[in-house]
Amino acid sequence: MENQASMILAIDISSNSVKVGLVSEDLKLDQFNSQNIKIINEDIDGFVKSFDMNDLWNKITIGVNQILNKIKNRNIKIMGISICTQRIASVFLDGKGSVVYGGPNIDIRGIDSAYLIEDEFSEKDLVPYLGGEVLCSEYGEAGSEELADNVKTSLEERNAVILANHGSLCCGSHLEGAYTVLQYLERGSKIYYLAKLIKEPNLLPEDTIDYEMDIFDLFKDSKKI
Repeated sequence: MENQASMILAIDISSNSVKVGLVSEDLKLDQFNSQNIKIINEDIDGFVKSFDMNDLWNKITIGVNQILNKIKNRNIKIMGISICTQRIASVFLDGKGSVVYGGPNIDIRGIDSAYLIEDEFSEKDLVPYLGGEVLCSEYGEAGSEELADNVKTSLEERNAVILANHGSLCCGSHLEGAYTVLQYLERGSKIYYLAKLIKEPNLLPEDTIDYEMDIFDLFKDSKKI
């Protein structure tokens, strides 16, 4: 009769998959399977992500059952379960080590997102949608002509303006276009804030901004935004 073997059931929930394995006491992999999980993009560029929890639990159950079915005729004792997941938070410290920001990962999947900020979400992407530097208008009471005049002064030909102590105003030739501008404004604001925690952000040179403004004009003329 085969001697009873004691093994550990290992479950790993990684960036985009669920892996289930059976590991011996001397850390040798006996069984293994992997399944991709459903990841939901919550914004227009895939920067914010979440999991479909029903899908996640279903994939864990399927993976475990596959392992157990493969070993059901073997003399194996599951002596423990080990579970590993990706990190779920990030903390920024100042020069003295004090916490200045704590919250969800820039990318909830737990990958290094610095290159995403630099390459995919640069100021260059924002100019054609926002129309250049977004200004903050002077304060005015809600619903007042003063507020309206301040907004007009700061908005000019741009698609977005920040209202002091109120929020933001985003414009477009249609509702979907205005919503797209809002998403770019919120994304750009978050990136600028996080970048400024690390060092002073590098801005685009004037000739590049001029070129991007030409695209902004094309977007407005064609009613893309």
